[in-house]
Amino acid sequence: MTNPFRPVLVAIVILLAAASPLTADSVNPTVTILCYHEVEPEDAPSHATIPRKSATESSTAEQKRYVAPLDSFRQQLDYLQTEGFTVISLATLHDFLTKQRLSLPDKSVVITVDDGWLCARTHIYPEMKKRDLPWTLFIYPKTISRGTHSLTWKQVAELSSNGVDIQSHSFTHPFLSRDKHPEMTDSEYSSWLENELLGSRTRIETGTGKSVRFLCYPFGDHDACVVEAAAKYGYQAALTTERGSNDLSSDPMRLKRQLIHNTTTLEDFAGWLRGASPTVPLPSQTIVVPFGDPKP
Repeated sequence: MTNPFRPVLVAIVILLAAASPLTADSVNPTVTILCYHEVEPEDAPSHATIPRKSATESSTAEQKRYVAPLDSFRQQLDYLQTEGFTVISLATLHDFLTKQRLSLPDKSVVITVDDGWLCARTHIYPEMKKRDLPWTLFIYPKTISRGTHSLTWKQVAELSSNGVDIQSHSFTHPFLSRDKHPEMTDSEYSSWLENELLGSRTRIETGTGKSVRFLCYPFGDHDACVVEAAAKYGYQAALTTERGSNDLSSDPMRLKRQLIHNTTTLEDFAGWLRGASPTVPLPSQTIVVPFGDPKP
């Protein structure tokens, strides 16, 4: 005899399945990598930087563009936790993308910080430590222990010993792609690129006593030659400044990130995590890369 309640039961099961979020075990999860440069209080004094080649704004606006207000940074970290996001390490994401790990926690996010400014120790580390969140700091040796606004090698070692993942941002933070260096012969460019990639990796490993596996392309600038060299010199993943999220179809050597600006709102931040396009465009269509080296 046919159960008269069967159609109703089937409908209920279908509705429950539709309402339940799928886990990372059953779908291809998307992961947002957040990119910070500096985090400072609103009233913090500015410091000198060399503007990007494409910059059209004043030097004051230029050096402020990638400085996230400390209060905003705190709100963003709190949002991640209150909304159920899980901050994972870059190594965890790499292992998933290379099939060494079968799944990820639901709503996974990676946090990265570029350059090696002092605020990584004074403001970013305390906030991350308070929440017990993993993060990666990309540094370039040229700026370490230079000036009062940069980290020292001692501070880099201390951060590393306290769980911060220290990785490479090249040696001097230049544009890396071949077409940016027409004055070099192929042999000169090859030697120069080796120092930027292998030299940086070696110096950071000496300074931290830990392995360097990941690279962040300065300005996001790379080409096939740079990608090939990065793999040759031992990098297992590399990050760009191209906006977007990452999933199993992503190339580990060309991972996308969401750059945090001084003007990034919590609504922008939440939208990126939902996979939406940023609601606030870059300040100028001609400005497409973050600022470069500090002045000597």
